Amino acid sequence: EETVAKELQTLHNLRKLFVQDLQARLKKSQKQPEAEEDDLGGSVAQKQKISFLENNLDQLTK
Repeated sequence: EETVAKELQTLHNLRKLFVQDLQARLKKSQKQPEAEEDDLGGSVAQKQKISFLENNLDQLTK
């Protein structure tokens, strides 16, 4: 029983830390300007799409 109680307490503490971390991340992300979020989230995908389209254009114009 003592071991189970310790494990439950550990899980409870980890859950509390996890929730605090999520709340901090949420507050941080809400403070960023929307344009900056778009740049951070979509830049890699946008670069891949641009590269793909450029390659297609090169093939079509050869």
